[in-house]
Amino acid sequence: MRMEADGAGLAGTGGDAYDPVGGHTREEADAAYEELFRELHGESDGGTQAKAKQQVYVVGAENSDTDSVCSAICYARLKNLTDASAVYTAYAAGYINAETAFVLARFGVSIPELPEGERLERVILMGHSEWGQAAAGVEKTNIAEIISHHKIGDIETSKPIYFRNEPVGATSTIVYQMYGERGETIDTICAGLLCSGIISDTRLFRSPQTTRTDKLAAVALANIAGLDIEAYAREMWTKG
Repeated sequence: MRMEADGAGLAGTGGDAYDPVGGHTREEADAAYEELFRELHGESDGGTQAKAKQQVYVVGAENSDTDSVCSAICYARLKNLTDASAVYTAYAAGYINAETAFVLARFGVSIPELPEGERLERVILMGHSEWGQAAAGVEKTNIAEIISHHKIGDIETSKPIYFRNEPVGATSTIVYQMYGERGETIDTICAGLLCSGIISDTRLFRSPQTTRTDKLAAVALANIAGLDIEAYAREMWTKG
């Protein structure tokens, strides 16, 4: 293709003139240029349109307690902030108990139930690594990650995945740490949710699994969310 700087773009003697090289028409050359532009900008899927982002489900245990639900919501948010290749959505794997329902209402958050019969391509498991605690249908999916504070269970994967398991009192504590590690700010809503998850799973630090890390995380999150931890815990357990 020969380009001449006469102010008319792809031109020869005028705006519509085109001198083909190698037998290509002007339309073919323009189409090839547009496709190359899309490839260079990561927008090409073989000459049609940009590929849809992959959907990833972030799901807690089938027994949807406060920690697994709240950590799933806030981890999905973190993944959407740090990974543009997919869309991460938190889902409830089962019945939402009264305590969890109170916490979600307190911070104005809703979480959809896992759709029945829908093919789940990729799933991140929160708060467990056991088939016995997994939502129905998870065994047929591609498990992408596992984030948990419980014992390592019997789930196996066909290839290496990101697996994070720490001896702390709540999965919400781990998610709090991951925000800091990845340089992301926790908003007041997620701060309230994660603090609720820690309060719930550690029984306000009375559980024998509670660590200093849990306490420090809960205090930091309460400060962000503007919560009095003891008063809020009483409200959780009374109204929940």
